[in-house]
Amino acid sequence: MKRRGQLLSEPFVFVFALIVGATILIWGMYYVLKLNEVGESVELTSFVNTLRKDVESYYYLDEGSSKLITIKLPGKIDFLCVKGEGQLSNNEILNKYPGFDFILENNDKNVFFAPINAYRVTIYNIENLKPAGKNPLCLKNNEKTKLTTKSNYVEISSS
Repeated sequence: MKRRGQLLSEPFVFVFALIVGATILIWGMYYVLKLNEVGESVELTSFVNTLRKDVESYYYLDEGSSKLITIKLPGKIDFLCVKGEGQLSNNEILNKYPGFDFILENNDKNVFFAPINAYRVTIYNIENLKPAGKNPLCLKNNEKTKLTTKSNYVEISSS
């Protein structure tokens, strides 16, 4: 009689082990995906810090000094936008992302990434950086751009 009771409890142990294993697998996948997103956010912040250092170093160089850089951002980011002073005039970008003009107008920072909701932080400030041409100047991901030293600021333009 004892064997019969043991045979009935064995499937419950296997089902319990299967449920625990599936839970661990789902939990692990969640954290792997979360870690990937944190890595992309670090990549974005690293790009901004590199751009900030480049602008700071070129600000003190002779007028006309320039450097070509490549915009390398995570895949969720479509554009790097630099806002200048004055009226916003780049309707192509402003119409593509609803609410983007409101964020640009009501923010004192000058570097934005579109789409704005791709990561937790996509709005930054880089001192002495101004756009050439349209306001805001939006550059596509993986596009080459040019930093040029002017008399009292560093200008970013598409090359």
